[in-house]
Amino acid sequence: MAAKALTAAVKKYAGESAAIQRCQVHKRRNVWKQLIEEQRSGVANKLNAAYALEDYSAAKQALTALQRELMDLNPSAARSLAEGMEETLTVHRLHLPMQLRKTMASTNVIESAFSDSRAGLQEREALARR
Repeated sequence: MAAKALTAAVKKYAGESAAIQRCQVHKRRNVWKQLIEEQRSGVANKLNAAYALEDYSAAKQALTALQRELMDLNPSAARSLAEGMEETLTVHRLHLPMQLRKTMASTNVIESAFSDSRAGLQEREALARR
């Protein structure tokens, strides 16, 4: 739900042509959580292979094929994959170089900065209390 609200806010202020990239790591995790243990490894391998493809059309085709496969295996996982799928492929559609794609396809860089900021704030607060 938060992703939909964030997308709506970005488009409201930046316009409909704004490029939104959803986190591929979170997409993998969300799909993975829907699966039973025996399904996880095979699906994870297919997700990783799809996102590793350089070509947007090939990556979209691989994800769509996996979604169809999941409809029979686990409809809940299929719905999770389908939700926001196009936005997980923005880095592909923009033809970003692979190194930049790895950085931009995940929110890890943002989360790391937030974590570093929190740690620094906690350290400053501890020093102030001394």
